[in-house]
Amino acid sequence: PLSSIRLESDSYFRMTAELVKAQRELGGGPVLSVLEGGYDLVALAESAEQHLMALVEHADGGTEAKGVPSDVLGRPS
Repeated sequence: PLSSIRLESDSYFRMTAELVKAQRELGGGPVLSVLEGGYDLVALAESAEQHLMALVEHADGGTEAKGVPSDVLGRPS
């Protein structure tokens, strides 16, 4: 679990998916992400990865259309 809020890394995937869903319901527009550092670098990396994976998975038009090449996230083209 991360910090005193007791979130697991995959919680960030679910929260990001909900954020993207709300963004679409409200008419689109960009989603801005800001990374704040932490003391547990492994947990920070896992959480950031989950966030990015949710953004890519829920992107309209696929990863290439959003400017993120598939190989950057280790996914085959």
